[in-house]
Amino acid sequence: MKVVGVSGSPRPKSNSSTIVKAALDELASKGAETELFEMAGMKIEGCSGCMYCKSKGKCVKNDDITKIIEAIFNADAVVLAAPIYFHKYNSQFRALIDRMYCLVKPDFSCALPAGKKAIVISTQGAPDENAFKGETEWLAETLSGYFKLNVIDKLVFVNGNDANAAAENKEFISKVKSAADKLL
Repeated sequence: MKVVGVSGSPRPKSNSSTIVKAALDELASKGAETELFEMAGMKIEGCSGCMYCKSKGKCVKNDDITKIIEAIFNADAVVLAAPIYFHKYNSQFRALIDRMYCLVKPDFSCALPAGKKAIVISTQGAPDENAFKGETEWLAETLSGYFKLNVIDKLVFVNGNDANAAAENKEFISKVKSAADKLL
């Protein structure tokens, strides 16, 4: 089994990164092949709406997001974690989701092979797990609706303003590992 993990945070050594690494480490310990993408420091361009992808089957842009989309296409499962900044996913991560539009064919069917599984993890500074519930639900619905991924779990990490908060929260890391095990 091949699993791709994406940390959508623009910060190196972020909570999102810690969480994705915990999931991938759990899966690797059980024999899965894993690949990690950290969006911090990546060359990222947003979707320009040119529709090149609808006639050519791929995005016209060739940056680090292209590599992530290719890896997701070839994976059996994906673990996505990203921070919520001011009520929405951060712009770097949102660029990835927007650029995944290249996987939607002109007839709105999906180019991704069927049967992929996913875990969605939102990180936030707010202490209320439901404060930005709509974002987590939006991502899960987008992945399952447009991209036909089987979203097997949705997690929200709270009180995440400190970059070490996830590493210090053993209870949440345990939840992440349990969710990762469901991908197998």
